[in-house]
Amino acid sequence: MAAARLAASGAEVSLFESGQAVGGRIRTVRRDGWIAEAGALLVAEPAPEVRSLLDAAGLAPRTLRTSGAARRRYVVHHGVPQPIPATLGDLIASPLLSLAGRLRMAREPFVPKRAAGEDESVDAFARRRFGDEVAERLFDSLVAEMSAGDATRTLVRYLFPKLVEFEQSAGSVLKGQMRAGMEARRRMRGRPQGAWSCPNGLAEMTEALGTFPGVHFHLATRVEEIAADPVGCSVRTHVGTERFDGVVLAVPAPALAKIEVPADWRDAVHRLAAMPHAPVASVSLGFARARIGHPLDGLSIRVPSAEDSPVLSVLIPSTVFADRAPEGHVLLTCLIGGVRHPKTAVLPAAELIALVRDQLVGLIGAEGEPVFSEVTRWPEAFPQAVRGHDACLAAAEQIEEAVPRLVLTGSWRDGIVVSDVLRGGLRAADRLAGRLGMTPPTS
Repeated sequence: MAAARLAASGAEVSLFESGQAVGGRIRTVRRDGWIAEAGALLVAEPAPEVRSLLDAAGLAPRTLRTSGAARRRYVVHHGVPQPIPATLGDLIASPLLSLAGRLRMAREPFVPKRAAGEDESVDAFARRRFGDEVAERLFDSLVAEMSAGDATRTLVRYLFPKLVEFEQSAGSVLKGQMRAGMEARRRMRGRPQGAWSCPNGLAEMTEALGTFPGVHFHLATRVEEIAADPVGCSVRTHVGTERFDGVVLAVPAPALAKIEVPADWRDAVHRLAAMPHAPVASVSLGFARARIGHPLDGLSIRVPSAEDSPVLSVLIPSTVFADRAPEGHVLLTCLIGGVRHPKTAVLPAAELIALVRDQLVGLIGAEGEPVFSEVTRWPEAFPQAVRGHDACLAAAEQIEEAVPRLVLTGSWRDGIVVSDVLRGGLRAADRLAGRLGMTPPTS
């Protein structure tokens, strides 16, 4: 996104990618009629300026919206996937919460807002506003699905900043959500809404951005050293050293420790690189539809930590997007490991497939062996916004102040969902363009 934005501003851009394909943690596997995502499954409709650039890259006709089933989610309760209530009526009938739990949740609008002060974890925030049952059964599993993290350690103001804002502005999360929902419907009237992917998977998006005029790719080229002076930056790879007017560094925070930098900003780089990340294995399995007992009529099945499972979430791409699996088959993608079970995420592929298959037997009544499998391990999948996160972000600010021709972006700074990462890349490009005296394109 940053490269395309700079190219749209009139720059000639060189993009160095350490892997064999552009896209980072967006990776699509296309094989024998299956389209499996090894990374992100979908994108929430992004900010208008991001959508404008995506459309300029040719993605308007390649935008595939989710089906209505994407609005339904499940959460496992005592071993059984239960629909997450979408309405008050659903909540009353749901076995997810006891009567006491429902009454406690209904009191949320009357819970006093918290004065500004010490950071709160997601778990503490949810317990204070909604009660123990909602915290343990809904928020815990949501944190695991979104960030592979621990709700008792993840800071709420980073993972769910809107909820904190709702509490402060409306005095209630539920009231704030209702107001924001009405405002969003007015603002979005007539504009595209909902999550999306592309017909051939999300890699289509990164491939399209990679062919943006003015962007020159260097695949399988790892950056080994960056240096800077008042008029530019030097970038050394295994191929050689090149000079640039400026650099956008869009890598996972831990990868920064592998890049040699000048001594005067090395300490800040290493403080940032020390940001904790959760390991995750993505295991996609395909089955004949007749071999699955569950209706699979939703986007995902979340698994709370109380269930003591190595599975964090089961995504169901073949339900929400067309042609993800051959006729008569279904595709399931399981996220394994995270902060809960980090050692599980690095198991050999065969062990991961067997483990997931056994878990799916109990969760959704899977029978027999899968007819398709794909395993991808992400040793540093998700940044963890825990205590000390402010200091890591301050280190990034310190680096940019010391080196104005270098800007940093990534999920560790801009937000872990794809739409936030895209917007963060665009903003990073605009920061650099401003420092170089360039005019960003209007959008």
